Amino acid sequence: MLCKNVPLYLSIRAACPSTQMLIFVYPHNITQEDFLPDTNTSEKEEHLINIIANYRPPSNLGYGIPTSSNIYNADPSLPRPNDDFKISKKSGQLKQCKDANSRSKCGCTEAMIMTDDSRYSDCKMRALKMEQPAILNVSLLLMAEYGVEEIPEYYAVKIYDVNNRYIHIKYEDDSQQSVFLQLLESDSRFKSAIGRFYKPDQIVISMEGTGLYHLRAELMPNLSFCPLSTEFQVYVVPVHLQYPVNFLLNFLIALLLGAVLFFVALWYILKHVPQTSI
Repeated sequence: MLCKNVPLYLSIRAACPSTQMLIFVYPHNITQEDFLPDTNTSEKEEHLINIIANYRPPSNLGYGIPTSSNIYNADPSLPRPNDDFKISKKSGQLKQCKDANSRSKCGCTEAMIMTDDSRYSDCKMRALKMEQPAILNVSLLLMAEYGVEEIPEYYAVKIYDVNNRYIHIKYEDDSQQSVFLQLLESDSRFKSAIGRFYKPDQIVISMEGTGLYHLRAELMPNLSFCPLSTEFQVYVVPVHLQYPVNFLLNFLIALLLGAVLFFVALWYILKHVPQTSI
């Protein structure tokens, strides 16, 4: 018996496209390929820095007291720097190089060396270099199904350091804050529950310390079908004074130190050496 009417059922499922991702745009036209060793030009060389072997970023306890679980540019055959304190010795676990006895045995691919993902920190060899105090204008884009596009205005972004280092985040222009974020800021319960989020195109990060900052940007959950996030790294170095400023500064310090030693010696002679009368 044939049915005269056949019902048609449609099943629609909203899901995250596999091609959609959040992208951080590095300044100075630096691409992920530039983080490979011996691949960048001299023009980009000044904006990159080689990370020392078995490097761990400073912690809030001090510059020489690392507590991060991440190790960068891992080499199991070499000692770990700044491993003097008990808390530092207990922290830092190898991931890609866990069962290896040398760097060559880690099996790091080019994709692992290029990525900023903390899961492959063992393989990371280079990072963006900035001078202290470092101020970074965050540029984020959305890789969608039909190409790269700007993040919609109603999205909100949270940024933090994966190694728990302190960063200061501000807006380029506070008046440009969206109405949606203003409503969130006014609700103390919401803010205390998930932290502070920012408008994606107005974020400026200030890093006052030195060493590696490993930052992670996340879109606010439930605004998209995709739990989008991205990571990027900045290595802050102290400012080196140029000649002749550094020469003059060293000369003045030496002159001041010599004057202090002279007056201390003169005071000691006048106070402790007996005077002879003629």
